[in-house]
Amino acid sequence: MSVFAPSNEDHPIKLVLLGGPNVGKSTFANRMHSKFFRETYYPTHKSTMLLFDYFAQTLKSKAVLDEYGGLEGKSIVTADNDLLLSPTIFQSYTKNVSSESKKRRNSNGSNTKLIKNNYYNYKYANYYGNYHEPLISPISIELIDTPAFRPDMVVPFLEVSLFRNLDKEDLHNLANEPRKPVSTNPLLVASGSGELDGNVNGYVFMYSAVPSSNPPSYDESLNPTKVPAVDTTSSEDTTQEEIIYRETLGILELMRGAIYDAWREYRNYQKRWEKGQEGDVYSLVYGIKQLWKMRSIEEEQRKLQELRKISYELDTLNTDPSSPESPPPIIIVCTHCNHPGAAPFLIDQGKNLANAWKSSFIMIDNQDNKNVEESLALIIREIVEKENLQKLRKKFGK
Repeated sequence: MSVFAPSNEDHPIKLVLLGGPNVGKSTFANRMHSKFFRETYYPTHKSTMLLFDYFAQTLKSKAVLDEYGGLEGKSIVTADNDLLLSPTIFQSYTKNVSSESKKRRNSNGSNTKLIKNNYYNYKYANYYGNYHEPLISPISIELIDTPAFRPDMVVPFLEVSLFRNLDKEDLHNLANEPRKPVSTNPLLVASGSGELDGNVNGYVFMYSAVPSSNPPSYDESLNPTKVPAVDTTSSEDTTQEEIIYRETLGILELMRGAIYDAWREYRNYQKRWEKGQEGDVYSLVYGIKQLWKMRSIEEEQRKLQELRKISYELDTLNTDPSSPESPPPIIIVCTHCNHPGAAPFLIDQGKNLANAWKSSFIMIDNQDNKNVEESLALIIREIVEKENLQKLRKKFGK
């Protein structure tokens, strides 16, 4: 355990857990927050924020976080076939930079300088053997556990988060019918009350390696999902595997699309705000209702022209990690990997999806505590390397 205090107490790393029902999000959060494992499944009905200090204790998690681990650290991280590194992390291991870390130590092994980034500090416990195991400082984490993702109950982006009950005079005829459950839980909020705001640093997409026995009831929402080709000799098996894919990994594709939609709208919202096109006008209807207050025809015409200039066409989202406008990184976590009912097909397809997205992938098991700590180290390293790429881009003006 590190002897340092957290260096990011004033800016904890904000992570969001997203996934379908019964994939182990809450169990994962409890494991990290309180080291508690709950066998009984209770669905999460609202987002829960957990604030804690993360300690990297295993050799693999330390090697993941070690920016100066070089090829030696990479060999430890990738020793088992349970983890895939994204290009963002993988390219940082292309050179054996462990010699750089050796320069930071005296010949007697004492540290001459702490190695720092925006979120943690570390030094090396010793320099014996092939790999120089570092001591990592605690890292302040804000982990948000969300309800099961349902495409028909999610709003990708809201400019302002509002929570209020409307009177009958506002609802009109809608008040004559029984109220139906309505969800206005956004994935991203520009301002107002909401945990999922623009300060999110990363997303953890979770799915289970065990096929679900209760398929989702929103098949129409999943139909557009592109299912990869399945190598099998039986058409019946192909159909069954396609169904299994839609029930598990298909949800991840929908989540990623919703996240990217949310961040695209958010980036455009920021651009319009900077240009002064937002102001206090939140909708065209609001603006038109204010026109009767204008005293002159010239003022009315001017206001209409301003409203018409506001573009609601969304620009494309830059997903290059080196771009400051890119969305936070995403990693894919496959849970229940040691369960007797785990399907190798789902594990392999999760890896394929991670390769297609250029994201990291890791297999975990909450009950056995396999790779739980390491998965959090993986998303933290994604965030650190993303910021390193942005610094290089700014430095060289690319």
